[in-house]
Amino acid sequence: MWDESKQERLQQLRGAEEERTLSEEEQAELATLIQERCDYEEVAIVEATGRAEAANVRLEAQIQQVRAQSRELEGLIQEQEAYLAEVEAIVARMEERRRNWRERYRKVTGRTLEEPVSSPNAG
Repeated sequence: MWDESKQERLQQLRGAEEERTLSEEEQAELATLIQERCDYEEVAIVEATGRAEAANVRLEAQIQQVRAQSRELEGLIQEQEAYLAEVEAIVARMEERRRNWRERYRKVTGRTLEEPVSSPNAG
């Protein structure tokens, strides 16, 4: 496992390497630490890639679920729009019948429905 103490030692050895003051033993230690760091990073990258791939699989499943839900909702909206069109047609027919009744009443009585009806006994 890579830790802070190994990181510090790696930096010390690299500094000594730049100054060209490494012994053979320290060169071997540096090589070992570099390889250990590379191995650690490789494992970390593989693990991160695995997590990212798993997250992608989950996200793709969610996308498919949302798409299916969207199709269902689109169908529901279409049904509701068709229902609204039917209701509007019914209301239009009812309004037409009401206008026709009012017109027939006016023709029969000579009055509109809004005019008060006088009682035959009044007066």
